[in-house]
Amino acid sequence: DLADQYHDLKATLARHGVQITRRFVIEELEAIRASNYDVDVVHEMLERSEQRLAQQAADHATADSEPGTSVGKSLRDALAELERSMVLLEKHLN
Repeated sequence: DLADQYHDLKATLARHGVQITRRFVIEELEAIRASNYDVDVVHEMLERSEQRLAQQAADHATADSEPGTSVGKSLRDALAELERSMVLLEKHLN
């Protein structure tokens, strides 16, 4: 569903200074699907996304006088919630 909503997500995130690419979304979702939603792979994709977000927040903070920490924190919170949901899903499937 995320890939189907890519354009809306990209526009929303761009308003907050966070850039995503369709390639990253597709590659990461495909890696998760290919692993049959393996929790370790989900963790890896979330860590990669968090690293990119942290770098973008750092880039945004240096490019602008107002640091983008609230956006980064909100996205990290959302990613953490997704991770918790994936763990619960994995437990449910096993």
